[in-house]
Amino acid sequence: MPLINGRFYMNPADGRAVEGAREAALVTSEDSGGHWVTINGRHVLIQGTQNPRPGRVNQSHRNGRAKIEYPSNESERRLAVIVYNETGGLTPSSQSGKGSAADLHDACVAAAEIAKRAIEGGQPNSVAPDELKTGLWQGLNDRNPAAVNAWNDSLSAARTATAGSNSTEDATHFRLDSKTGRIPPWAQTTQPTRTFGRFRNAGGGDAAAPRSRFYVYR
Repeated sequence: MPLINGRFYMNPADGRAVEGAREAALVTSEDSGGHWVTINGRHVLIQGTQNPRPGRVNQSHRNGRAKIEYPSNESERRLAVIVYNETGGLTPSSQSGKGSAADLHDACVAAAEIAKRAIEGGQPNSVAPDELKTGLWQGLNDRNPAAVNAWNDSLSAARTATAGSNSTEDATHFRLDSKTGRIPPWAQTTQPTRTFGRFRNAGGGDAAAPRSRFYVYR
């Protein structure tokens, strides 16, 4: 009876499939690296084991593969997946200021805060689904460093939002520049309260490529 990831399975193929699915579901914690939190409006990197990860710049690896961080509860998982679905294709376009890794992290936190309000307000359909989209999931499954870093940043943003952050000052909507340049009706008569980016966008979907901004509305 083979031992796979600390569990015994009668069928080795079934065991590997189950353990692969368990890891892919991102529901348990294997190891912890550094993660960003927001304290009094400032972003601080909390060091975990040996993984200093400022935004999406540095890449952490174990055994030659990018290291995925894991949520510790269902609330973190749900928010992280939503944020990842919304922002997972974005990468920094500058070293500092607008479009930087720190600016992108702020956008992820904003997305997490607004998604959390939508869920708590009974409007979960107003944000991205809480199941990983196929293309983004493939990047995680392949341990693509950019995809893993985007996931880790999304999880960090989810943790910040679940801890009660309010950097968006009770904002209720956000959007990205669209490919068509169209502005949704709800945003046509009001100005954004915050704008992030532009960021490089390689994720496809409705967001403008090759660069897109992220807007927050109250």
